[in-house]
Amino acid sequence: MRLVFVSRNYLASSVAKSRLIKQDNICLDRVSQAMKWLNQTADFEFPRQSPRKSLQSHVIVAYRNDMVLCYASDTNKWFILPDLKSGRANLVSCQGNLYAISRDFDKFQRYEPLFNQRVTLKTEMPVKPNTMADTCQGKEMQVLVVQGEIYVCEDQPNPVLWKYNSDSNLWNSFPAFD
Repeated sequence: MRLVFVSRNYLASSVAKSRLIKQDNICLDRVSQAMKWLNQTADFEFPRQSPRKSLQSHVIVAYRNDMVLCYASDTNKWFILPDLKSGRANLVSCQGNLYAISRDFDKFQRYEPLFNQRVTLKTEMPVKPNTMADTCQGKEMQVLVVQGEIYVCEDQPNPVLWKYNSDSNLWNSFPAFD
């Protein structure tokens, strides 16, 4: 139980007075620390708890002919995900999200499993319009994820490396490289 998400009054009136909590010194100590933390009166380090594994699930995503399939190993079932709005795209998993990146960077999409739909992320590219047009003319494009960051490498006359910044919702370019 994540005690810091329970109101202080409920912790004091119900949880701390519970017979089961009173009988276990570790539980009683955690309730006491949560109440101190909620009061913000004590300077201590709250004990770290491991993430909830029950909320995590691993899936396999397959993509062909604009159809996206998802296999959930915990239920042994296949699901059809919503069609890509931008047509042909590269799919990548980054920070627990599934992204679809197409030639049109402004049609960058993220899958929202709660609503079973794709959301178009309005991204901006700090480049001149004629340069943007050149990057979308059938050139090779490689998408990869490195240390939780999305990169796109385009093979133009001079290769360009783009990095997506999820905080600012911007694509940033790096100097050409060989």
